[in-house]
Amino acid sequence: MLTSLAGGMLQDFINAQDPVPVPTSSNTADLGVVIRDSHGEIMGAMSVHVPLPQSVTEVEALACRHAVSFAIDLGLHEVIFEGD
Repeated sequence: MLTSLAGGMLQDFINAQDPVPVPTSSNTADLGVVIRDSHGEIMGAMSVHVPLPQSVTEVEALACRHAVSFAIDLGLHEVIFEGD
């Protein structure tokens, strides 16, 4: 059950990506956010290129900040954040 759920989420993520990859320089980081409802259905997805931060911790903080902003833009009031 968990394996098929994870496989489905991976496929949803792949389907939400831009069809043509955008080349990035070594001076940028790519951040992605997927918002799901309580049933696991995708409600929105976004990605953004940002200047490369100094640390992995800063990348995660930027990703969280963009996720919060995106959730607000979608009008969501109750959210749970998960990171990698």
